[in-house]
Amino acid sequence: MNKRFQFPAVLYKAFRSRGHAEMFRRGSIRFSTLEYYRQTADGARSDQTEGIGVIHRDAEPNRPSAAERVECTPGGIEKLRIEAPDRECFVCCFSLADQSGIDQLPSRFGRFYVEVRSPETLFYQLRDAIRRDRALAENPPALEAGAVRYDKGRYVGALTDPEEIRSLPWLQKPAFYAAENEYRLHFHCRGTGLSSHSHIVHVGQQLHYCRLLER
Repeated sequence: MNKRFQFPAVLYKAFRSRGHAEMFRRGSIRFSTLEYYRQTADGARSDQTEGIGVIHRDAEPNRPSAAERVECTPGGIEKLRIEAPDRECFVCCFSLADQSGIDQLPSRFGRFYVEVRSPETLFYQLRDAIRRDRALAENPPALEAGAVRYDKGRYVGALTDPEEIRSLPWLQKPAFYAAENEYRLHFHCRGTGLSSHSHIVHVGQQLHYCRLLER
């Protein structure tokens, strides 16, 4: 079954060095583990709750999956916690922006930005590159995409969609980070043997729909 994703018109990727930004434009896209973002020494990016999804929802009679932990609270509300194997979950982080462009984006991530003018094209090129990637050939992962939700630990009413629940560990952050307005690409590499905190996916061609901007 092919899952449909909502793609924005434009995405921005921040870099501290021009060289890394140009590498992205040449089609070498770096994904990093959730563990990396939790443990990184860079305080601007560090989030100690990465890889853990937590919500309060209306109590559900259905039995949770093995990855879910449910704690009942008063008033027919339950706390749902789900954790991902953070060394197997890789994400590539982008920023969403309105017509103000990069001027509204946090400056602490770097002064060089790659403007991705066709996020959907990037997604499908990466999907195909992942399928060709020899390091991932044993069990090729599926690429996913979505805007980060900033409701970790909050009450969300009814939440029963298994796919939405499964995505919480990589697609949910505390409200404290809401100003980042983040969008993520993600893949879960089960049993591939990747030992590094990062993996570069090579598209194999220049990304002509991307341009370099500097603040």
